[in-house]
Amino acid sequence: MSDGAIEYPVRTPPLYWVVVGALIALAAGCAGLLLFGLRHALSWLLLALTALVIAAPALYLAGTREYRVRGAIVLRVGSIVVPDHRGTPLGFDAARVRMTVTPVVVRFTLLGIGIGDMSRGTVLTFEAAGTRRRLSTLTLVDPDQTAALLADLQRVLQGEAPRGPHAVDLGGGPPVEPDRYRDQLERELAALD
Repeated sequence: MSDGAIEYPVRTPPLYWVVVGALIALAAGCAGLLLFGLRHALSWLLLALTALVIAAPALYLAGTREYRVRGAIVLRVGSIVVPDHRGTPLGFDAARVRMTVTPVVVRFTLLGIGIGDMSRGTVLTFEAAGTRRRLSTLTLVDPDQTAALLADLQRVLQGEAPRGPHAVDLGGGPPVEPDRYRDQLERELAALD
């Protein structure tokens, strides 16, 4: 972009819609069970659980807006623009926005014993002047751009220009300590020649 803006395309992950479809199919099946239960006076507990399953798609859609998005995250010096769950751009002034970065980790347990953790992206929360938007890095069209997006967001919040997803870091990081084992291996290999 000519004005120094950097774009990170985002979209709702396809698996999200698969889950929504599965919940709708389950709810449709439970609707039949609820009608049957009401006619034949089944247990109220069973009917209440069935009603909860029927409500699951709406609850899922309402509780997971950070995964529904289309458009692009646009970063400029002093400005962050993120799309809402309908694709409408929400602009934030970098000097006034409060950004929270929350890594999402799913913990798997078996009989109460933790057997593993799986990273499920990072949720970014932008808040300013009564406007709040949560957005998951799992919505990035190119998941390999996550680190670049987080680094660019940090730069914009510090008043610097974003570099973009394909920027090459030409230093600027901490100096690398020489590896004495690598140096020793190179000397020994050179001695063998």
